Amino acid sequence: MLTILYCVTGKSKSNYFFYFLLFYSLAEFTGVFSYFAYYSVALDNLLYYGGNLCYITA
Repeated sequence: MLTILYCVTGKSKSNYFFYFLLFYSLAEFTGVFSYFAYYSVALDNLLYYGGNLCYITA
């Protein structure tokens, strides 16, 4: 929600802060699907490592 509000405002935007919000939001969004990864080891690993990679990138 914060990322969307940051993009909608008409003020001058910092690219670095935008990329931080984008990658952080992607990592948090992968947590929504963690319930579905309970039955699949491959999906669980993908969400785990993908989410952590997004956190590190942010």
